[in-house]
Order: sequence, then structure tokens, then C-alpha cells
Amino acid sequence: MISVTADTLSVIDAFAALDRPGREKITRLCVAKTYPKSHVVIAHQDNSADVFFIVSGSVRATIFTKRGREVSYQDLYAGDMFGELSAIDKMPRSTHVVALQESVLLSMPSARFAELVMQYPEVAQATLHKVARIVRFLCDRVYEFGALDVSDRIRAELIRLAAGDVDNPERAMIPKMPTHQELANRLATHREAVSRELSALEKKGFIEKQGRSLVINDVNRLSTLISDSRAS
Repeated sequence: MISVTADTLSVIDAFAALDRPGREKITRLCVAKTYPKSHVVIAHQDNSADVFFIVSGSVRATIFTKRGREVSYQDLYAGDMFGELSAIDKMPRSTHVVALQESVLLSMPSARFAELVMQYPEVAQATLHKVARIVRFLCDRVYEFGALDVSDRIRAELIRLAAGDVDNPERAMIPKMPTHQELANRLATHREAVSRELSALEKKGFIEKQGRSLVINDVNRLSTLISDSRAS
């Protein structure tokens, strides 16, 4: 059994703004569990409603088509929460969530989570921010799928993946570059299209590989390439 402490909750975005006594009270509502790599945490259309918080590791939210094709939605990391939508609206799970690596997750019953949102403005604010990020992310996805071709969607995804490299806004690094198949799953295309576009960008000097990492040599130029492609 993994013990849950106030320090454990300090790494969770939803609870980070709470004082130590507040986090100590919440520890009694959480259950910690280690999930091995590839373990299914939540199944699509499942009627469960627990909310999960990632202490360590990472998970991937996906949806599978009727033919079994995987369409990746989003990767989540330590500090993130997931499952809050079903806790809020009591509807079946909207995605399939799988552990990308061995991960320690906290789970909380939806009723207890609802009480926390009412009791602690900090938790309510963090939840609203999370829902707002989801809406903005999906708005971007809808726009890209409707307005951009596959090549531009790949370029936009590279820029999105590099957004965490704030030290150099022009020359940015993606430390753990997804595989070509993983990118294809995210962008509703096939691996060959991803390989072809990345090869073309590398030949033109827009990107370069560094082991498992990928460097974008000029983020602004790559963004302009997307704009130029739309204009044509």
C-alpha cells in the first residue's frame, strides 16, 4: 500500500495552492496505486466516475475507431488530473486512458471530488483551468483538422510539442520526440505521411535529430511555413 501524504499532494496541480493542513485533510480521500506500463486505467464508455491524479509517470488518452484504429487525444504527466469530466457530468468515459510507463496515480470518488470543489476555491479554480485547457486544445484540433492539410498538421504539432522549451523561443527542442506512428495516431494520418514530412523538413534545415530528441532550428520560420501553405 502506497501512503498518501501532504507532500504527495503538493505535486498535483489541483492541490498545489492549498496549505498543508488542507492537503492533509484531502489525503484521507485518495487511494494511491502503481499502474504498470500499458495498463488500462480507464476504458472508453466505462461508467466509472473516479477522478485520477498523476503523482509520477504518464498516461495517454486515446479513442479507438470501430475498426480498431487508435486516435490519440493527449498525453498527461505528473501533476495532471484526468477523469474529471465524468465526475462533473456523470456521463460515460469519453476516452480510453493507458499508462505509458509505470505510473503512480491517486484516485478519488467523484462525490468526494465534488465536495472539494465546493469547499476549496483553489481546487475549483484549478479544475476550471483544466477544463478551459481542454476546450482550447479541442478548438485548436477542430481548426487544424478542418483547415490544414496533413503536412501543416504535422508542422503545427511539432510547434506544440516544442512549446515547453521556453529558454529559447526560436530554436526549440522536443526532448522526447514521439514515434512516427504516435504522431500519426494524434493527427489522424498514417506513419508514411509523417515520415515523409519530417524527412522533407530535415533536408530543408527546419529540424534536426539529436538521439531521441528533435530540434526545431527556427520556430518562427516553421510557423510561417504553415501560414504560407494556407495562403497558397
